[in-house]
Order: sequence, then C-alpha cells, then structure tokens
Amino acid sequence: MYDVEIKGWWKHWDFLLLDIICSEVSFFLASLFILQLKNYSFHDIYRNEAILIIFGLILQVVFFSPYKGILRRSTAKEVAMVARSTGYQMVINLGFLFFLHIIHDMSRKVFVLTWILYMVLACIGRYCLKRYLLHRVAGIKDAKAFVIITDPAHLSDVVEELSGDLFRNLFIEGAFLDGVDKASGKEEVPVLGNAEDACEYILQNWVDEVFLYLPENPSLQLKLVSRLREMGVPVHSVAVRLDEFHKNSSDQHVDMFGRYVVLTYAIRVVSFGEKLVKRILDVIVGIVGCIVTGILFVIIGPMIRLASPGPVIFSQIRIGRNGKPFRMYKFRSMVNGAENQKEDLEKSNEVPDGMTFKITDDPRIISSGKKGRKGQPKGIGFFIRRTSIDEFPQFFNVLKGDMSIVGTRPPLPEEWEKYQFHHRARMGTRPGITGLWQISGRNDIVDFEEIVRLDAEYMRTWSLGLDLKIIALTIREVFHGEGR
Repeated sequence: MYDVEIKGWWKHWDFLLLDIICSEVSFFLASLFILQLKNYSFHDIYRNEAILIIFGLILQVVFFSPYKGILRRSTAKEVAMVARSTGYQMVINLGFLFFLHIIHDMSRKVFVLTWILYMVLACIGRYCLKRYLLHRVAGIKDAKAFVIITDPAHLSDVVEELSGDLFRNLFIEGAFLDGVDKASGKEEVPVLGNAEDACEYILQNWVDEVFLYLPENPSLQLKLVSRLREMGVPVHSVAVRLDEFHKNSSDQHVDMFGRYVVLTYAIRVVSFGEKLVKRILDVIVGIVGCIVTGILFVIIGPMIRLASPGPVIFSQIRIGRNGKPFRMYKFRSMVNGAENQKEDLEKSNEVPDGMTFKITDDPRIISSGKKGRKGQPKGIGFFIRRTSIDEFPQFFNVLKGDMSIVGTRPPLPEEWEKYQFHHRARMGTRPGITGLWQISGRNDIVDFEEIVRLDAEYMRTWSLGLDLKIIALTIREVFHGEGR
C-alpha cells in the first residue's frame, strides 16, 4: 500500500501560521509605536485590520503559491520571495481597505511600518523554521527506506531531487546501478549492486519504496516495474515510454519527485485522509486495549508465573511493514525457552509448505496436565490462547505505530527468509492484531498461498468499513472460543 503525502497549499500550514504570527506582531508593534494609544481607538483599528491581514495571507497562499519549493531556496532567494510576497500582501490589503470603505481609518505610517517589520520578522522566522525542519527530519526515526534504481549518469541528479524533498520523510538506503556491480567510490549513496539484482535484495530487506529511472534501458525498467508490482512494493517509475505503461490501472498514481514526473504503482493508493482515519481508529482502540491489558496483567500475570516460571510478557522479533523488523509483545502462553524447542518439533508442523508453524495442542503451551470434557488440554496457556487474551499486549505495538488493529500477521524472520517474490506483497501494510484471513477460518487455513491471497485482497479492498467489520467478526469469534 502507498500512502499519498499531503498536497496543496495546506501542506505548508506551518509556514502560513508563521507568516500570520509575524504579520500580526508587526501590525501590533507598528500601531503601538506610531499611535502610542493616544489619539485613536487602537482596539477597533487593530481588530479590523488584524482580520484583513489573515484573509490576505490566505488568499495569497491559495492563488500565488509562495511556499512552493520553500525548503530548497537559498537565503538570498528567500529574502527576495519575502519581498515579493510583502508587495502582494500590501496590494491585497489595500484592496480590502478600499472595498470596505475604511481606507481613511488606517494610518499610512502604520501601514508602511507594518510591512517593513513583517519583512524582517518573516525572513528571520522562515530561516529558523527551515533550520528546525532540517534538523528534525535528519533525526527522525520512522523515515521510509528508499532504494534507487538508475544508471551512473543520472544517480547524482536523482539523489539531489530525493534528498531535497523533506516532506516525504525518507532516507536513501542505497542504489542499484545499471551495468555496475560495485561502487567506484565517488557515489553519493551506497551502491548495493547491479540493477538486475535489485529485486533479490528488496525481497529480503526493509525497503519501503523504490525510485526507478533507466532512460537508457527501458526494457529493464518495464521488467522491474512488473516484478516490483508483483512484490507489492510501491515503485515510482519515471515515465520513459508512456505507451507501455498500464494507463487504466487502478493501482497507478501520478506523482512528483522534485522535477521528476513519476507513475507510482502500489497494491492500493491510500490518501492522507484515509491514512489519518485508520490511525485515529488505531489510537482510540489501542488506548482502550492498553487499559484492558493492564487489568489483565494484574489478573493473568500471577497465574502465568505460578504455572510456569519466567516472565509474564513474551517479546519476539517480527517482520513488519515492507520488511522492517520490530519487537512484538504477548502474554507468555508457552513454557520459558519454548523457541529453543521449535526445531525439534518441525517434523510435526501441520503447514505442508513450512511457511508458517502450527501444531494442534502444541506441547510447549503451558498446561495443567488435565483434560476438558471434550478431551482438550487445560491450563492457563491453552486458556489465554483459546480466548486470544495472549494477544492483548500487542495494543502497545499499535500505539507505538509498529502494528495496526487490522492488518496482516507479522512473520518471524526465519519465515520471512523463505518468502518468494509474490509472498512479499502481504507485508505491504502494517501488520495487525487481526485480519481478513483470521476471520476467514482461524484454525482451518493452513495453505500459505491462501493466506497471501486473503491479505492481498484486504489491501486492495481496504476501507474503514472493512476494518470495522473485521474487528466485529473477530470479537464474535473470540467470544465463541474460536481462538487458536
């Protein structure tokens, strides 16, 4: 899945807010200095003009796009742009005053001094804000891992364009170059290998998105686009031969990377609004889930410790969205050190292809040694697995952003290593506590290809309504005791 970044004039709301503050402070200081609060009703004039200043700034932003490319401008260009914007703002403001027949109520000295002060404050403010944004982005932890596939002649230009696009929150992991197997030592980013080997690397590593530009080898570019689409990896392909691309594809999105016009392919293109709604749902349900987890810890924790010495919470490295490893938490339902016994039990694995691991009544699960009426084993481990109580600590993963309430189940690193190209597509979204294949037959589905198909179907058809439906069906299954 590909998350579309914020677009339009409100993408730079922080600079608009800064300009509003600078203009209002400038008007206040100019009025205070010139009028000295003696001969004029300062508050009436300030109220009217203050509102007009805000309207004028918003109109200028909407119609003249003064913030376009703002993060790439040099200091000299920024000063020139502030001067031009100030001129526009003065004209717009005069138009408002004339149209509302209050132009004679405005002191000319106050008007001129306001915009002189604004130029000074805006230049200083924009410089400081840009420095802050550059520093913040440089140290951000959840940046997207980008891989570049291009040729040596275009590498420098592509790196420059991607590095200048701060709002995409990305870091360049490295580049694959057409016709080059290893670095010459002059490249701006690590050279990971030949372009033809890129997909093998992406299959086994954390890569969120790929930028693809091979103008001298369009056939290889098309081949890589096809393979990356199969893998479910969002790929931004600079159009070399438009007639050969899938013009009517629903998974295609036209985008801009600096001056490059690209065709972005993904299993599903998710708008900023859709992403925001899903995250809000995750946070709300996650907070409730964490509260319940705390209560369960007090009740279940001592029972786990009494039945099996060891920690109450079990943590394990899993593979998250697009191959990014993270630490997942669960209530411990197995004996301490159960992972060390897994190799000895591989021959009992009920999943034929070995892509996942499943044993009915796994002997490592904490048991009381007793049987129920239907012959099922009893014990705290079996109870919390059957009721899915062991999954509750994952709500902390949801709040951290590693997981979502609904998504795909995260594989173990050793399972991830077995993935073929089309299997990787299931990790194109955040892993979830529950998902489509879980409610489609939690204990019945052992065919990994069917799991991959259901996960891909979830991503292609995702909507808020589908998430709510899956959550409701999951709750129903848990209350019917249809856990693992």
